[in-house]
Amino acid sequence: MSNKIFLFSIIIALIVFFSQTYAQERTPISRAIPDGVEVQKDIAYVNYKGRELLLDIYQPSNSGDEKLLSIIVIRGGGWAKEN
Repeated sequence: MSNKIFLFSIIIALIVFFSQTYAQERTPISRAIPDGVEVQKDIAYVNYKGRELLLDIYQPSNSGDEKLLSIIVIRGGGWAKEN
């Protein structure tokens, strides 16, 4: 029984070590906004259970009334269904 606990402890330690090593080696993402891009941040699009859900819009500065292609990025959190 103590061998199983020892082996389990070694496996957990290796997982923690390699996950931290991997996290440190990733290339950081550039957060610079290119010239010619207008940003509107934290726009409330719905109020759900007393909490505002926000979105950010990135669009060309000189778009005027021109129709533009769109990309929707859904980040973080999780999806849940209430019964």
